[in-house]
Amino acid sequence: MARRSQSRETRKTFVVLGDGITEQYYLKHLKEIKGYKYSIRPSLFESITFENAECIINEYISGGCNNIVYLTDYDTIIQQDKTAEFERFKSKFRDCREVLICETMPSIEFWFLLHYEHTTREFRNSGEVERKLKTYLSDYSKAKSFLESKKWVEKLMVDDKLAKAKTSSNQILNQKLSGIYGTHFPFSEVHKAIEKFDSFE
Repeated sequence: MARRSQSRETRKTFVVLGDGITEQYYLKHLKEIKGYKYSIRPSLFESITFENAECIINEYISGGCNNIVYLTDYDTIIQQDKTAEFERFKSKFRDCREVLICETMPSIEFWFLLHYEHTTREFRNSGEVERKLKTYLSDYSKAKSFLESKKWVEKLMVDDKLAKAKTSSNQILNQKLSGIYGTHFPFSEVHKAIEKFDSFE
């Protein structure tokens, strides 16, 4: 399917999928602040599973979309005991140049935390990393009333915090890939998505 889309004329489009409303609101505000040109799905800000994401990705590839990014939390996959299924999902798109799958362990809040500090502290779940994030972003909440205001994302952007997060995220991911990590070693691949957003015209 991917090969066929590469061999024909494709529409230069960019779609980003977030598996929860936190990711989707972050992407919405980031787009406004940075002037990125992607579309966000689901458009109704509903949580999706990676099984849903697979169907959506297949539809966009079939339609000629040539840039698709999917952000997901890895702790949810572990909690649902679906690591084998998720590995199959990733394997399906591994050689597909149109698709970039970005995991964060344990959750997207670790990516936000990297805007403030470089850490490889092992967080057992998303609640632990959220509590740590609140030492910097005290009013942080997953409530819609908080997420829908872009002020919290603006705070992540000041003093070149995004560049700091990208650097830390890349270094920590390389550490993980080297095999030096524990059971709950945190990491994020969101920096790959940011690089893709920056390069898209």
